[in-house]
Amino acid sequence: MYAMMEHKENQQRLEAARKIDDQLSLLVENI
Repeated sequence: MYAMMEHKENQQRLEAARKIDDQLSLLVENI
């Protein structure tokens, strides 16, 4: 049960990091 919670948290962190990466790429392209 605890491992599942931690796994879900890690996934959310990965998704957030991916979104930030996408936004950074967009910013770089716009410069």
